[in-house]
Amino acid sequence: MSYVSENSTVKSRTLKHGIIIATYPISSLMGAGLVALLKIGIRYRDYDFLFLVPILLNLIALLVINLLVNDTSDSCNRDIEWQRPKYVLKEFTDLFKDKLKDSAVVLAILIICQSILVTRIGCDYDLIMLYIKKSFMWYNDEEVCFTILKMMAIFVGTVFSVSVLSHCMKINDLLISISVCCFYIAAAVCYIFANQFFQIFMITIIYLCHGTVVTIISSLTSKLVPIEQLGRLNAIQMCMNSLLTVGVVTAYQFAFYYIHYTKAGHLCLFTILYVGLTLPILSVFVILYSKYKHLMQNDTPTVKQDNIYVIC
Repeated sequence: MSYVSENSTVKSRTLKHGIIIATYPISSLMGAGLVALLKIGIRYRDYDFLFLVPILLNLIALLVINLLVNDTSDSCNRDIEWQRPKYVLKEFTDLFKDKLKDSAVVLAILIICQSILVTRIGCDYDLIMLYIKKSFMWYNDEEVCFTILKMMAIFVGTVFSVSVLSHCMKINDLLISISVCCFYIAAAVCYIFANQFFQIFMITIIYLCHGTVVTIISSLTSKLVPIEQLGRLNAIQMCMNSLLTVGVVTAYQFAFYYIHYTKAGHLCLFTILYVGLTLPILSVFVILYSKYKHLMQNDTPTVKQDNIYVIC
């Protein structure tokens, strides 16, 4: 993701982020299908050999990167001193230095919002789907069908938002984020009062928004830092996303251990994730659009001016 950001203009960055993120659900379906086909011809005790599949795919990815992707990064300091913890922390804090006060505040707010949104998606997969599977008495066939629907919804939502809304119609990314937050809240409220069939429909709408919101928020944050700091920015985001997801899932399971699989606990979780957490993020996006949208429109600070290698 950092490489794509470094080698694209600000105007095209949202589209290219969307292309990358849209490959995730398709790749997940292809991987799950490949493993299912391999399991047909493998005995149960030999299932450990299936781990060779991702190992082989990762080796192929490394080979493709080395052969086809040009290294456009600047030469780095190979002194091992920079790997010490205090220097690593300093590199992260430097993201917010030498910036206008407004720009640093907006960057920090967007990083927090991005972490909350991704954490919510992680909680969605770990907690909400467990209840739905048990509540609707789904077995393997029903779960597989819904997983395919879920992945296709993420793919369609991502492609539509970045190609039609952002790239073709030139709608501001913050406006798209505001619309997505409104859809989240509306779908969550409808889900609480709907029957089983319409609950599945509401969940599908929510998954349509997942890929969109991750693409938009990652693109917005990347537009506020110079290209040489994009790697550090993505590292901070990944660390915060992982820690918050594990922490929130563990805290919820501990706090609602006895009502986790009940309807009351499920609706409580759904309300917290898609209404309680979305309202403040929606307020942030509205304020950013009304006061600071110009910070995401300047194409000069984050684009290489010479020897640029653009991924088409």
